Amino acid sequence: MSKKRKPKPREYPVTYISTVDRYSADYSFSVGSGHDYDPHPYSEHFSIQIDGVVKITTSAKVKLGTPVKIHIMGNVREVDEKFKPNGVGFMDSMKGYLNAIISLPPLSVHYLLSLLKSGKVEVVDLFGSEMKHRHSTIRSFRATTAFEWEDWKDEPPVKT
Repeated sequence: MSKKRKPKPREYPVTYISTVDRYSADYSFSVGSGHDYDPHPYSEHFSIQIDGVVKITTSAKVKLGTPVKIHIMGNVREVDEKFKPNGVGFMDSMKGYLNAIISLPPLSVHYLLSLLKSGKVEVVDLFGSEMKHRHSTIRSFRATTAFEWEDWKDEPPVKT
């Protein structure tokens, strides 16, 4: 007689809300890679780095006040229609800070940069899985100019 397996514990989504303390942006454009395996005539790359601090989280494994570096990339490349992504990016827990890499469509990166330049973006919200082996999958990225802090004040306290 075989033993019954315990059901896998349900994973609840986690929110990581960070302030926007500073940002930087990079852009590059190149013509031809010179490699036969790369058929693209040009390559265009946009990236933004947002530095901040975790102010609100529903994670039991991330402390409030943890520094965050969010790297947002937009690449102009053809997308394989058969590819089904798990999320928009991932986040790793490094030595004393969180490091997230988010991939967005290039037009979204331009729009996000204009929001950041306006100075009105209060927070960025990363929504995904709980940290497991110092790694989390990010399913949603949001930058907002009108964050409702009151909506979060009744959240149960998180162990810090």
